[in-house]
Amino acid sequence: MLLVPLLLVGWTQVGRCTAAGTTCPAYSCSLVPFTNGTCIVNRGENFALYPCPSHYSYCPTDFSGPISNCQPPPASPTPSPSYIGEPCRASLPCVQGDCLNARCTGQPSGTKCLNSNSCDAGLRCHQGQCRELMKEGEWGCMADLDCEVQSGCNFLKGRFFGLCMKYFSELAGAQVTDCAAGRSNLCYSTYCQPETASPYPLYFCIEAPALERETAICKVDADCVGLSKPWRYPGHCRCGQNAQGTAYCDAFAGDWPGLAVRNTLREIMGSAAAACHTARRLTVPCYHLLNSTLAVLLTHQQLFFTHFPLLQNNDPCVQSIYTAFYWASAIPLLCSCLTFF
Repeated sequence: MLLVPLLLVGWTQVGRCTAAGTTCPAYSCSLVPFTNGTCIVNRGENFALYPCPSHYSYCPTDFSGPISNCQPPPASPTPSPSYIGEPCRASLPCVQGDCLNARCTGQPSGTKCLNSNSCDAGLRCHQGQCRELMKEGEWGCMADLDCEVQSGCNFLKGRFFGLCMKYFSELAGAQVTDCAAGRSNLCYSTYCQPETASPYPLYFCIEAPALERETAICKVDADCVGLSKPWRYPGHCRCGQNAQGTAYCDAFAGDWPGLAVRNTLREIMGSAAAACHTARRLTVPCYHLLNSTLAVLLTHQQLFFTHFPLLQNNDPCVQSIYTAFYWASAIPLLCSCLTFF
């Protein structure tokens, strides 16, 4: 089963709260610059920060010892190779298929195949030949890969063949069969529970859990319980990176950061069909092919959802040194807005 990905990037995870609680370190800007190119001074329970100059703009956060010194920025990561349906060039080769007209191209419709990986975008391998993907509302799918990239395969009432249904479309109470570890891409909320009275492996959608308490500030994990009545979901209390040394609960899918991610994702999946390979559904490259502007917004929102405790009440120095991965992701959004003026 394909599950909606949450973007995880390199970051320094600070202490998790325990049953007995924990004291979180404080992170704040120094009023005066340090000497010898120092950017972080570890003072035990407090970290004093000062941004690096432009020519030595990288401040390592995974240092050992009392200080961290500015360094030249690390080399940019090598781009991942492209899959069928995605852009390609000499420096961005194709994993499969050929690079034709700056696009990775697979086998055309009607050619022989062993599996869907070799077929072109918009196609699947069916009975040994590359054929068009099934559209939403069509019966006969055996897996998500058989359906258009915006739809998944739902087996209802013990049928041997499934129905292609739009991702994130089924409301609470609707029956689905793609539930794994309590999550379903067919459910509007992405959350599901088993139907115990059914003789078939059947599940139903439920509302997304939201933090039970009114405040996300916490001391221990027990403060962070998500509720989707009558089900309760354990959460985590994590140290933030703020001047007060405050800890926060991770956001749940039913909290406003999670709802923002869901709404943008649903809007992307409502876009017209694009040249996205069936095996690349629900991935960032596929989102960019469907709607590049919303894909950039989704990245920004997912980072905020995933790293919610770290991003609360950041001082400017924390934003530039520890949590730049999030704040920098807003730059493309600002640039796209400016193009309208």
